[in-house]
Amino acid sequence: MKFVLTRLGTEPAPQVAYFSAKGPNPISPGVLKPDIFWLQELMQVKKYYLASDYALSTSTATPHVAGFGALLKALYPEWSPAAIQSAIMTSAYAKDIIGAILKDQRTGLSATPLPFGAGYINPNKATDPGLIYDTSFQDYMEFL
Repeated sequence: MKFVLTRLGTEPAPQVAYFSAKGPNPISPGVLKPDIFWLQELMQVKKYYLASDYALSTSTATPHVAGFGALLKALYPEWSPAAIQSAIMTSAYAKDIIGAILKDQRTGLSATPLPFGAGYINPNKATDPGLIYDTSFQDYMEFL
């Protein structure tokens, strides 16, 4: 997959949607959420699924990212869920199609990692991420 650059008085894309949840997690401020950013806005879906042709929100973004995680698991069956998450996060990018930091639709300003986590998912790069970080059960227990 590659982005094809077309400029006609464009608005930089992707952008962090105004309705996107922002971090940090109030219960555990040391945990940055969201982990990753997916284009949530105006995803075209089949008409039989919703009353309209378009869907907004994490309800449509989550299955797309989970599906990509399943594809990574098929490609690397020995990877743990933490390794898959690491591959997706370490290969993400935080710039739009014109090379600027992702914008926050709510403010119109450059977004910080709090609304988009590691960045926008990059499926091609995630299939060959180079370095990945794996986390064991013991690592989670020590965090708690």
